[in-house]
Amino acid sequence: MSDQSAELWTRTFCPQCGWDVDTDEDGLCQVCGAEAVGEGVEDLCQEVDRIATLEAHLTDAHHHLAEAHRDNDALRRENTELREKLTRAYAALGVARKDAPDATAP
Repeated sequence: MSDQSAELWTRTFCPQCGWDVDTDEDGLCQVCGAEAVGEGVEDLCQEVDRIATLEAHLTDAHHHLAEAHRDNDALRRENTELREKLTRAYAALGVARKDAPDATAP
């Protein structure tokens, strides 16, 4: 890759004008003259990339958490239904025991 093509991919940042400004041969913003390339800008680009990655991970974690909440709600509903069935089964068993002949009677 030539130096010229590498420069095409170098991001610029002007504190006055923002990202990806046009620069002169000295790396100064063509609009306001502020420094727009160099080590500080490279560090800033790395930090922005790091933050973007963290935001993506956070968004992914949020989606997983929302899915877990939906699963938890479904499990709670299922648990409630099973408890209700168990309560009805115990009630039916109690009625059946009452109606059954006493096995201890002579």
